[in-house]
Amino acid sequence: MTISDWGPDYVLTAAHVIAGDDLRLLSPGYVQVSDGVVIDVGEGTPPPDRVLGRPVVDLPGQLIMPGLINCHTHIGDAVVKELGYGLGPEVNLLWQPDGLRHVRMGAMTRRERIAGIRTALRRALATGTVALADFREGGVEGVAELREAGQGLPIRCLAFARHTSFPLHSEAALLDNSEGLSERQLSEVDAGLDVAEGFSPLWANDTTDRGLGQIAGAVRARGKLLATHAGETPAYRETSIARTGQGDVERVIEFLAPDFVVHMTSATDEELGRAAAAGLPLVMCARTQAALGYGIPPFVRAAERGAILGLGTDNAMISSPDLLAELEFMSRSLRSVMGDSAAISARRLLSAVTVDAARILKLDHELGSIGPGKAASLLVIDMESDNLVGSVDPIASIVDRAGASDIRAVLVDGKLAYGTLLTQAD
Repeated sequence: MTISDWGPDYVLTAAHVIAGDDLRLLSPGYVQVSDGVVIDVGEGTPPPDRVLGRPVVDLPGQLIMPGLINCHTHIGDAVVKELGYGLGPEVNLLWQPDGLRHVRMGAMTRRERIAGIRTALRRALATGTVALADFREGGVEGVAELREAGQGLPIRCLAFARHTSFPLHSEAALLDNSEGLSERQLSEVDAGLDVAEGFSPLWANDTTDRGLGQIAGAVRARGKLLATHAGETPAYRETSIARTGQGDVERVIEFLAPDFVVHMTSATDEELGRAAAAGLPLVMCARTQAALGYGIPPFVRAAERGAILGLGTDNAMISSPDLLAELEFMSRSLRSVMGDSAAISARRLLSAVTVDAARILKLDHELGSIGPGKAASLLVIDMESDNLVGSVDPIASIVDRAGASDIRAVLVDGKLAYGTLLTQAD
């Protein structure tokens, strides 16, 4: 019997379970599912009333954990993989309007771009991701391409719309730092919010302090999410100070006050402290930042200052949308740069793609952990695979070793979204 034969109510038993917002390990544990929602989770064997009349699926040697949440992608760039490999800083790879990736993608057909996004979304799902936040170039049309690419795939895509044309101001206006956004530019924000879950100005240096405040006001008036990049390189800070007298991180906190900020790779301890004190969650993307030569994000220093932290895979041109790969790279890199094998706990890193990620994206009412009332969006890991067998610390093995080949199944809302999951009788 396969999962499709179980019906809407079933109990998964005899497996390791990573349960609750504290990500505690139950060995063994059980998870009861009804109509796509977790009804009960506990240690040992389920009480008789929990299994009465329901299929019981024993999963010895498996681990059940929350589905993963990717807090930052540029998934549209999957159509130009490795475009920037080996290019030095003298090449404009990333920046609109004439960055190399934008020129190349602009020359492609809509169908080609959508096909690239869809392949990346399939890869994300196959590596355990059940939800992601994508920064979309191209305004309303860019969001439409994401929606079309994701049709029929059981992965939640939160779109953050962007302006359609750049630059937003002249250099003289940016230096004067008083001009606001035009009516056309404000209309672009509003139109993006009609079709997207949020909006993302590219970075603080795209606009003035007044412009940042206008964007924030427009987004908050619609009750949507707001995010941006900040602190990625020293140039972010230097450019902002030259124009306004304040660093970009300061301006983001003061004038934009987003729901989260991405990168902070070059952030100072003072900037990290300010962000934490302001309750501003930070999303870090280690593989892409390393590949660009920007360094390893200061996850440990931010954690020490009390920041809420999530992880993202960032640009699909550079890094696959694979959060297990992101976890392993971040785990090993942090311990290396800190010179301390105990610099960060595996549980804290796992939280950055589950519990804390859900909080950052305001999905914690249904995703991020396994508990009563949460969606049964689960990842089943084979702890008896050649890669994981013999693990004495399953959570550390997930963070530091597990890969796509160890995934037995991905469930979304209680239904099989990827892989196979058979009962022992099969």
